[in-house]
Amino acid sequence: MKIELIDRFGLLAETANHLFNVRELKLIGTKMGIKKFDLGTRAGRITFAPKAKVDPLVIVRLVQAQPKWLAFEGAEKLRLKMEIEEPKERIKTAHDLMTRLRLK
Repeated sequence: MKIELIDRFGLLAETANHLFNVRELKLIGTKMGIKKFDLGTRAGRITFAPKAKVDPLVIVRLVQAQPKWLAFEGAEKLRLKMEIEEPKERIKTAHDLMTRLRLK
């Protein structure tokens, strides 16, 4: 769809690219069993489904390695404590985190 839009209208605006990137993240998250992933300018939260396809040990190691930025919030949520103003950087951070969490 993105290629068709570019073919028809030319290069997409940055906000349109963000929309496609966010949609891609939602598809990846759904496959992983992530119910919700919010990442704002100052904080974020990941809510996992009960049978998420994520290795719990990987989550524990990430939290232990980066306690200033990541914390558990109950059994199904991971809180992100980071300030990221730029949408492009938030999308990159979300993608990187999902890549780390993905089962291999």
